[in-house]
Amino acid sequence: TAQVQVRHARVGTLPVEQVALEVSYKGAEGQVLFATEVVQSAKSGGRAGGTLTRDAAGQQVVLEEFQVRLPDRTWHAAAPLQMVFGPQRLDFIQIRVVHDNESIELSGTMHGEELQNIQLHAAQIDLSYLQQLLHLPDIIGGRATFQMQLAGTRAEPRFESELTVQAATSQRLPFTQFYNTLAYAQRQLQSTGR
Repeated sequence: TAQVQVRHARVGTLPVEQVALEVSYKGAEGQVLFATEVVQSAKSGGRAGGTLTRDAAGQQVVLEEFQVRLPDRTWHAAAPLQMVFGPQRLDFIQIRVVHDNESIELSGTMHGEELQNIQLHAAQIDLSYLQQLLHLPDIIGGRATFQMQLAGTRAEPRFESELTVQAATSQRLPFTQFYNTLAYAQRQLQSTGR
């Protein structure tokens, strides 16, 4: 078992108050157990813990615990997060994080140059929170749902996406809902909105 703790560090330009890491190795199982916690400030940070298992096909990471704390918002894994990676391969088996009724999900595979059914789905994302966090224009608000499917190759990707924005009842906008699709294939981008 090894333990590391760092205080008052920087990751790029981001100040970090504390990073703690604990790692144990189970040689018979080919497994590394780990737990880490990052504290950026009193209101921001996160923690993760799980296992890394190695076999002939590659490595599997299972995060039994995953939490990201932002000011007034905590995201956590709805179930253990699972990824498999090996030479020229990365599988997102089960990636789902939630906060109240908001959720973000990722699944799919990158195998060499191939992008195999990579899907990103974000549901009921509170845009007013993002507006405050990222200092976006005041018109940004309401809830957004976004879905994207990615396939093809890294050199010739194909994707389709849908975005639906439901305006907040307090917003005075000329619409109550906005819907847009975006598709890219063969170096052509198409969009439809209503």
